[in-house]
Amino acid sequence: DLFEQQGISTYIHAPAPEGCEYSYGPDDCPPVGNQLSRLLATKCNYPYSDTDNLQRVSWYYEVTNRFRHLLIDEIKTAVHVNRRPSSVLRGLARLRFPIVITTNYDKLYEQALETIALESGRPANNYDKSIYARNDPSSKLRTKTRDCDISPSPDKPYLLKIHGDIDVPDSIVITDE
Repeated sequence: DLFEQQGISTYIHAPAPEGCEYSYGPDDCPPVGNQLSRLLATKCNYPYSDTDNLQRVSWYYEVTNRFRHLLIDEIKTAVHVNRRPSSVLRGLARLRFPIVITTNYDKLYEQALETIALESGRPANNYDKSIYARNDPSSKLRTKTRDCDISPSPDKPYLLKIHGDIDVPDSIVITDE
């Protein structure tokens, strides 16, 4: 997009700028879409030039490895294992939105919510999380999307993960299939 063309980072998980007092380096943040795509492309020897096409690279990874769970395990390692919330993500958690909708698979926003809650003397796991599921009776996904309360509260925010959650492998939306 325009911001990327101008070299401006628009990512919540971007490393802290040089000289910033908050330590958040590249090893702390999960890869964003095109970075994840290139990582997967390298791991599966993707033979085409469109290594930034996450849906296509993910599909290729899944097909060449024959099992979707291998793709999901690789994604979990890349976006969640040994990662931590950025200062931007923690700042968003401090804003105490009653409803949060995210496309991220990781659990970093949940970690940020828990950290901020504990700092404020509130219970750590005081949020409702729902994972989007197609309204399809033939779907194998056992998780059903739950609606938020009629009056959502910042004291117990509703978190909707529309591309899935890393802890519910069948919920991950990453390939066109």
